[in-house]
Amino acid sequence: MLGLEKRISTFAAGLLLVGGAVSAVASIAPASASAVASHLSTSGLRTSRSAERGAADVIGAFPLQNYGAGLAGNFLCVTTGGKNDNPASLYTCNGSKEQTWGWGKTISGSFKQLINGDGQCLGVTGGSKSQNARVVGWTCLGTSHPDQYWSVGSCLSLCVFFNYHSGYVLSVLNGSTALNAAVVQASYNSNRNDQFWYW
Repeated sequence: MLGLEKRISTFAAGLLLVGGAVSAVASIAPASASAVASHLSTSGLRTSRSAERGAADVIGAFPLQNYGAGLAGNFLCVTTGGKNDNPASLYTCNGSKEQTWGWGKTISGSFKQLINGDGQCLGVTGGSKSQNARVVGWTCLGTSHPDQYWSVGSCLSLCVFFNYHSGYVLSVLNGSTALNAAVVQASYNSNRNDQFWYW
């Protein structure tokens, strides 16, 4: 996985924050970045506890809010509905346990389990390596299920989540910004706002 680790490091270097989220997103959508970042800071959905988030075994600490949906005025977060093998989707950010995520155990390098407040790991249905395979919440099964491990490199706020098993990234099907849109894995494309997540 060294090639994937290098890609993540190169990508993350371009998103290092200097004075907050707006500086990170300005090159993507200058006109809209301030509005999205302002909503995050005033809604209470985002905090600056990045050191806490990066610590080992932090469970259910932060929402994953979709950047593309936010630009469309829909402030939607990844949710699993709190059930095992439940497909992940976008839902109105509400701070519930199934919407808050933290790092779990490491499999290799910067790749770790992504665990919500219900104790579910974010993985890919059937461990698929296919484009647009559905992302699901599931019991954390350790290194025998490498699809449950993700990395954002050194990113602290506006991030892309790379899957250890497939090399794809956390995305929204067809770039949808709608309520209940399906969360999937897909090839990384810097022009797709749905692949960026406030974290």
